[in-house]
Amino acid sequence: MILVTGSTGTVGSEVVKQLQAAGAQFRVAVSSLTKAKLANAEGLQAAVLNYTDPQSFEYALKGIERLFLLSPPGATEMEAGLIEAARKDDVRHIVKLSVIGADTGATIFGREHGAMEKKIKESEVAYTFLRPNGFMQNYLTNFGALIKSQGQFFLAQGDSKYSVVDVRDIAAVAVKALTQAGHEGKAYTITGPEALSNAQIAEKLTKAIGKPVKYVAISDEQMRGAMQQQGAPAAMVDALIDLMHFYIAGKAAIVTKDVEKVTKRPATTFDEFAKENAAAFQ
Repeated sequence: MILVTGSTGTVGSEVVKQLQAAGAQFRVAVSSLTKAKLANAEGLQAAVLNYTDPQSFEYALKGIERLFLLSPPGATEMEAGLIEAARKDDVRHIVKLSVIGADTGATIFGREHGAMEKKIKESEVAYTFLRPNGFMQNYLTNFGALIKSQGQFFLAQGDSKYSVVDVRDIAAVAVKALTQAGHEGKAYTITGPEALSNAQIAEKLTKAIGKPVKYVAISDEQMRGAMQQQGAPAAMVDALIDLMHFYIAGKAAIVTKDVEKVTKRPATTFDEFAKENAAAFQ
């Protein structure tokens, strides 16, 4: 039996979908009774799990052998209690969604996730760490409406390149690690098949949707101001601007074969993603 945390998010919902397709036995962890009832109505087994309420861990982890560990943004430290509970409840394998750079601590996100990776290692529970690069789907969720209305998107990323990855590939690696042996003790750096600049991404979107799309490089201050206007927490703003610096330094341009190695198929290209989602940008 598998427990999927973060089951309603971008990556977690795709893990759920692919576990269903694989016929795996799993339970989804959700943050409220309302969400649990909605999950039950969809035919899913659900448990309420609140990272600030250790008492909720017991029921969620009952009978669980493998744990897909995904914490909400800014709540990475809260994972520590669940990791300890998993150890005590004899969970055999933790598959943690981490982040590129967690092994070097080169970013705020990397240091947070790296600390949790260390706690998992210290727990002596078998583990697999998934360290993905930025998500292709972020262009839909963060900029889809802007691209549709204005034909442009903004980031403080300069002309740097990074190997943006489809979350479906991240989920595919996660599902293999959760359902097959041989991934214990491994850390996978999950990337797309090519390193791209945002100008190149704009060109690919232009081709896919049949109208011009432009990338506008902005300053840290402009990005900070825009995020603050949208109500983003200060800690999240700092972490995302720090991530932009990581990209600009060229540290996210690495391309790995980990998706292909684990899933036995090539990683999704941005051209494929843009063509498939063209209607959402038009």
